[in-house]
Amino acid sequence: MCNALINGFAVRCANALQSVPPNLCEWDVDVAYVDSEILRAELQDIRRLGYAVDLGGYLPGVNAVGAPIRDQTHKVVASLGIVGPASRLKEEKLTFCTIHVQEAAAEMSRSLGWNRR
Repeated sequence: MCNALINGFAVRCANALQSVPPNLCEWDVDVAYVDSEILRAELQDIRRLGYAVDLGGYLPGVNAVGAPIRDQTHKVVASLGIVGPASRLKEEKLTFCTIHVQEAAAEMSRSLGWNRR
């Protein structure tokens, strides 16, 4: 699963920012995040924006965008995203896709009883 989808799901998870273990990134030297403080800062940005974009950070040559799907209690119950090869899903196209992913995730969320506060 791509970072954008993972981060899209994490965007509103309860205590997501507090539950990042300090040694999260020590287990794999290829992890894109060097330390948990960088991860926390990125999760805060994602939460503020309401979506996540990954430009080959998780898997080289693969780009993605993801957004959370919420229920009536505002909890994230799923994540919706688009993943594709970087050669075809370039950054400019991701900008266009981001709008549609957010709209589709919001529509699905509304069907589950979510409404923007």
